[in-house]
Amino acid sequence: KMQNGRYCYPLTVCDSKSRMILGVSCHYRATYVSVKQSYIKIFREYGLPEYMHTDNGSPFGNIQAVCRFTRLCYWLVDQGVLPVFSDPGCPQQNGRHERMHRDLKAYCKPRIATTLSKQQEVMDAFRLEYNGVRPHESLNLETPLAVHKRSLREYKERKIDYDYPSAYKVYRVTKSGAIRWRGFYWVFISQAAIKRYIGVEEIGNGIWRVYYRTVVLGCFD
Repeated sequence: KMQNGRYCYPLTVCDSKSRMILGVSCHYRATYVSVKQSYIKIFREYGLPEYMHTDNGSPFGNIQAVCRFTRLCYWLVDQGVLPVFSDPGCPQQNGRHERMHRDLKAYCKPRIATTLSKQQEVMDAFRLEYNGVRPHESLNLETPLAVHKRSLREYKERKIDYDYPSAYKVYRVTKSGAIRWRGFYWVFISQAAIKRYIGVEEIGNGIWRVYYRTVVLGCFD
């Protein structure tokens, strides 16, 4: 809570291998649009990861959705990034990140600002110190900045089209979040997947496997 009475929600993104903080952006609310824009800025500068490990809070995951996927998750898959989640109530599964959060909170506690932009300056100062000044025992007393390597996977400004294998049946998810199956039935996919195309593959005995691009969403009978 800042001095103006409003809460600051910092979006923190780190590289798990080097411990480097790739971004700390301050938000009044963590929304799909604001988080997506922060991700794009980071992807442009540091390239794309293979995986993005988050908790289950909005807008990252939804424990009631298929594969916990939200709109943000489907967008990440569009970029070739696979969302990975901690189990609900198990922050220790992303322990490196939570350890950094503890340091961030300790740094910010005596430096509570009056506005979001001034609080962002505090976050930026912490990030510079954490990345380039403070040595880490797990990195043989090197700094994250010294050992970090940029990803070779470049962010694409335009959406990359994807063609399903010819053996798949391809359906567009309707505004109800479902696909129309064989003219009479509806198979619910997700509200987050509206207007996206999914692939359905028959695997035998009346069982069909559902994909979004290369990611398996589940099966139905």
